[in-house]
Amino acid sequence: MNIVSVFLAQAQYQPAAPAVCAPGTHFNVVSYGRLEAMSKCIARHAAAAGLRRGDIVAILAGDPIFHLALYLGLSRIGAVTLSSRDVDFPKELQVDAIVSDNPRAIISSIRVFSADLSWTTGDSKPLASDAAFEIDTGSLPARIVLTSGTTGEPKAVAFSHDDLIRRLQAYDVVFGSTFTSCSRTFIDMTLATGFGFALTLHVLSRGGTVFYRGCDAAETMQAFGLYKVQCMIAAPIGAAEFLEYYENSPSFACPFELMLASGSLLPRALSERIRARMCSNLLATYAATELSPACAAPAHRIAHIPGAVGYVMPWVEMQAVDTADRPLKPGTEGRIRMRGQNCVSGYVGNPPDSKLYFRDGWFYPGDIGTVTDDRLLIIAGRENAVINLGGNKVNPEKIEAALMCCAGIKDAAVFGCPNPMGVEEIWAVVVTDGEPDLASLRAESARHLHDEFVPRQIVRVDGIARNAMGRIERSQLKHLVAKK
Repeated sequence: MNIVSVFLAQAQYQPAAPAVCAPGTHFNVVSYGRLEAMSKCIARHAAAAGLRRGDIVAILAGDPIFHLALYLGLSRIGAVTLSSRDVDFPKELQVDAIVSDNPRAIISSIRVFSADLSWTTGDSKPLASDAAFEIDTGSLPARIVLTSGTTGEPKAVAFSHDDLIRRLQAYDVVFGSTFTSCSRTFIDMTLATGFGFALTLHVLSRGGTVFYRGCDAAETMQAFGLYKVQCMIAAPIGAAEFLEYYENSPSFACPFELMLASGSLLPRALSERIRARMCSNLLATYAATELSPACAAPAHRIAHIPGAVGYVMPWVEMQAVDTADRPLKPGTEGRIRMRGQNCVSGYVGNPPDSKLYFRDGWFYPGDIGTVTDDRLLIIAGRENAVINLGGNKVNPEKIEAALMCCAGIKDAAVFGCPNPMGVEEIWAVVVTDGEPDLASLRAESARHLHDEFVPRQIVRVDGIARNAMGRIERSQLKHLVAKK
């Protein structure tokens, strides 16, 4: 089955029902029938432009509803799509074309097609390509998702139609009955992320309404109440942004029945504040583009356990192993590896990295952690983020969690920086509303950390670069401080 079929079925069942909303944008609210017609027109324009079944087509479009319509239309002609924020594609990935609403901003040797709003209008007759949905297309490539690229080297993961359908089915088990009963869901993740893309399809396959960010936060919050949005899905950094708005706006009632946090570690302080002000039913999740979903747990069940991210799903096997890949006893810290039915087997056109991260059926995400007797995954940090202080190694996530406990800190990131003598020291950058008292901040962080792990330098910055899933782009931190 073609993955788009589940959307087309809902468009046939309930054409007048709202499918997607981005408050204050050009389209604002679009029904299933209108979105289906838009995708049909886009398919005709794409075919007329020379795009064909099997072409790998990158979508770069700022308007989220237009972006979604482009995906649906290109999928209807059998193109293999990927969504991106820029043209920094993996060199191993052979992209055939780029479809963009702002082609003048693109410098690339790849064919670029200008897609404006005229692509959403035109002939509404049935498409010849729709007959292909009746063919067994399940094993054919359907979608490419780029990994987070926190190291500056994004990799491409390919999914078949069957892969995507299995993931959609798994969400019903992972997120429980409240999630499946929520018909109006706000997704604070772009279609360029694997999680944001798959969850958008999940909501549309159930006939629900997807909400994206509108023109500004206030208008988006008003839409939450106006449309009685039931569920929010966001990375912790995104959830923290809306939490601040709600805490500063006591008159705004938060309508959510469920919130899902995924993409990075959910700090205890943030978890407690979200549950106190926004939604008591908060679910922490852990996944990777390569294997999703992997873990989940009610936040109140694991908030007291530092580094806990969720219980391993029944269809996932997860272990902590030593440097020789020998399984460790439950509760022993080591390199995390996992495998299961929703795991891909490698990266597109990249045998070296595939060999490095996929071995003997296991995927190695690069996390250090433990798996307890009751299958709770506890993450201590990332292998490539470890700071070596003269033999004493520390994961920066632990220091960042301590800094986030300090009053006035909105965001924090930690990295190693050599002093004038070439000795590695711990530095931190923090985001605050005003000028922080750095001496007091160091003293407060010392209450949670050993002396050698207290940052030697703390620099205030306006913002910390994070990817679409909320993970810190650590390769940018030294450059950020150098500009101060």
